[in-house]
Amino acid sequence: MFKNLIKLLIVIILPLLSLSGLAQGIRFNSNDYLITNRTSYNVFAHNQPTLGSNFKIEFDLSIINAQSFGYILHIKDKNKPISYSVVYVNKNETSGEIKLNLDGVKTLLDIPLNEDLLGARKWIKLSLNFNSIEKKITFLINEKAFYSNGNEFSRQISPEIYFGKHENVIDVPLMAIKKLIITNKKDKYTFNFNENEGEDVFDSNGNRYGFVKHP
Repeated sequence: MFKNLIKLLIVIILPLLSLSGLAQGIRFNSNDYLITNRTSYNVFAHNQPTLGSNFKIEFDLSIINAQSFGYILHIKDKNKPISYSVVYVNKNETSGEIKLNLDGVKTLLDIPLNEDLLGARKWIKLSLNFNSIEKKITFLINEKAFYSNGNEFSRQISPEIYFGKHENVIDVPLMAIKKLIITNKKDKYTFNFNENEGEDVFDSNGNRYGFVKHP
């Protein structure tokens, strides 16, 4: 009887743990959905900071379906036409690559992703560091570093940061993100995505910053 009770508790608790883990992140409606129902997340929709000459964007990414395609992230200076995008492109049924683009100009980095990094419940740690003094971008994927000298941002920008669908960008991969951290010399913005309803996104201090549509 005791063994049966243990089995029953496992059956009840494990699904609850799984749901709890899924709640702390955003899963995106992808190209399988109508364009109007695809997910868009504007990080600083309600409260826009100024970022200086050296800032970093970190988050965990899950490419749930290796065969999907689309835009993960857009970073734009509100006051200038310069923008960058991070795109996932599938190469075959089990592998793909992440591209860092200087939008409208060229691809700066092509980073391959093997089968062991792709699929449901698999998470990749991404970090993008923009250094405007050295004109350098450092892109870390699971602590492996890739470099570009294509940083065209000014030493101070008003950032517009989007995940997923954004204006005329409509292709969204089947993905999820969690643990978003944006750091500047003086400031740190941490988003744990603990909200369980509504469209507003708050930082770890309870301040309203972002807006997510169709999560």
